[in-house]
Amino acid sequence: MIGLYFYYLKSLRLLANTTIISESSDKSRIIAKIFYLLQF
Repeated sequence: MIGLYFYYLKSLRLLANTTIISESSDKSRIIAKIFYLLQF
């Protein structure tokens, strides 16, 4: 169960990084920032 939780966080981080790299618009940056903040 804990491993699944960490996998979920890793997926969010990957999604955030991908969003930052592929899109430079303000909306995608805000979404990525929210995903990043939710990890902590």
